[in-house]
Amino acid sequence: MIPILSPKEIKRVEKKYLIKSNNKSILQHRAARGISQLIIEKNPSVVFIFFGPGMNGRDGLIAGKLIQKKIGGENVQFVSCIEKNSSNKNLIFSKNENINVKEFDKKLLTKEIKESKDTIIILDAIIGISSRGNLRSELSLKIKFLNSLCKKNDKVTIFSLDIPTGFDPESGLKDKNTFISDEIIILGSQLKKSILNPESFKKINYVDIGFKRSELKKQNFNFEALTPNIIEEKFPKRPETLYKNKFGSHLIIGGSNKYPGAALLCSKSSNMSGTGHTAVLTEGSIAKKIIEKSPEITLFTSSFSEEKYFKRFSSISLGVGLSQDEKSKEIINSFLNYINNTKNNHNIVIDADALNILSEIKYWWEKLPSTTILTPHLGEFNKIYKFKDYEDIFKKILNFTRKTNMCLLLKGPSTFIANGKEMVINTSPNGGMSKPGMGDVLTGLIGGIASYPKMKINDAAIIATYIHSNSGKLSRDCKGSTSMTASDVISFIPQVFKSLEI
Repeated sequence: MIPILSPKEIKRVEKKYLIKSNNKSILQHRAARGISQLIIEKNPSVVFIFFGPGMNGRDGLIAGKLIQKKIGGENVQFVSCIEKNSSNKNLIFSKNENINVKEFDKKLLTKEIKESKDTIIILDAIIGISSRGNLRSELSLKIKFLNSLCKKNDKVTIFSLDIPTGFDPESGLKDKNTFISDEIIILGSQLKKSILNPESFKKINYVDIGFKRSELKKQNFNFEALTPNIIEEKFPKRPETLYKNKFGSHLIIGGSNKYPGAALLCSKSSNMSGTGHTAVLTEGSIAKKIIEKSPEITLFTSSFSEEKYFKRFSSISLGVGLSQDEKSKEIINSFLNYINNTKNNHNIVIDADALNILSEIKYWWEKLPSTTILTPHLGEFNKIYKFKDYEDIFKKILNFTRKTNMCLLLKGPSTFIANGKEMVINTSPNGGMSKPGMGDVLTGLIGGIASYPKMKINDAAIIATYIHSNSGKLSRDCKGSTSMTASDVISFIPQVFKSLEI
């Protein structure tokens, strides 16, 4: 598990963990093993490890020794960034461990990095999560030099441990010369401020150092990063002998002349989600186009008054492609009346203009079951839950889910999924997904997965977010951030699902 915590909370969790262990350096060594594995997998010719004062970068030093065993001692260089009058604990540690430390020499670094034809990895282990405020001027200038030296050098990849040097873990602000890292290696716990200020955390690798979810819940720490391990726990393996009706049915209610493509995108992603059946309730002209593009989709033509016909749908998605006209409002009100009176059980996904319409209805949340998830972006969230501006986003989300007894998926550079007790956060921003239709694709995935037997709506949202995010990464790698589309993301969904089936 990778908990998401403040610096003080991280120290508290680590201290409590170490109290139970006879080995007081166990977390450090687990971190070092994880770092070394990630670096070695990149097949570098040379590795530079920059470390700081006190114990800042100690796990980097230990990792460096492990890397030396794989690529040779002469190919790993340890460079001190310790300033005058700063703690020299790491220098004493290095001497005791027979680590050959070099001083920060601009001329030598220029020669070895700029002129090298080998693949180089720079490990930024200079400042840790205990740092505060801006960098001291001497260190800030060193980072400025390294950023300039490595700029546009395709032979160099920069990894930072936990945070890039120059990022303030308390405020989330950056020094003017913050290390420009290619990737961040998160060691055991992730900072809350890295979620709220994701610009420096665009690509993240996680090293799990052994924190247990059950133990952290006892300490009331219920925020965690979305990692493959979570999906391995939640993703249901598909039996080979069951027929399609045993995999549930998903009904999509949406589409309008204003947004004709939304229901199509939603239905296509649903159809790839593993559900046994996807049906669409939409306008006739849109329905015809959906069938032309996706012949596997069926049409649903009954009204909400015919309760028995809705029974077959284990999940219902509402809102994609609706507008806010009177017809759409009538659909929402009819649905609320149905769901408030029916004995049928459904997992429900509410998205897009359905949220805007709900925001105009008093106590709308009382009309929906706890098996409902809302999927707003921040603007829509502001409409449906008029919170105080000074509340932090973690508090806003939990307050909302507790007040309404429903789940929430808040879309943005980081995606928050919460159910009132815990929160999972996808910390993989992808600028290429800031495009029309991406939310419709996500809704189709959530609704389709939510149709599985015994699937909880919150778990469906977590799995769907992972699938959506990783399909987006594959699309970006293939098409680029500028030109990738929602349809491109759909085309990569099967690859992500296939990777989970192995």
